[in-house]
Amino acid sequence: MRRQLASLALTAGLTLSAVAQAADLLIFGGPIYTGVDAQPKVEALVVRDGKVAFTGPLPEARRAAGKAQAIDLKGAAAYPGFVDAHAHLEHSAT
Repeated sequence: MRRQLASLALTAGLTLSAVAQAADLLIFGGPIYTGVDAQPKVEALVVRDGKVAFTGPLPEARRAAGKAQAIDLKGAAAYPGFVDAHAHLEHSAT
């Protein structure tokens, strides 16, 4: 349950921060679900100007990210672009 809440909070935070600023971002360290059948899960993701610029292996992502801020998921999952417009958070908290 805690991991699900952490994933939800991270997803919401990434969505809001990507919209609020155009800073580059490197995300890695946990499963990153793409929603793309050909590549449903990736090792790393790079965000540039609020948009996904790269998905794939971490070494390539580090090169694509340059000096981007890095976020290590520490095993938590990320669902970039997923926005849940309807949630009952009072039923999810412990």
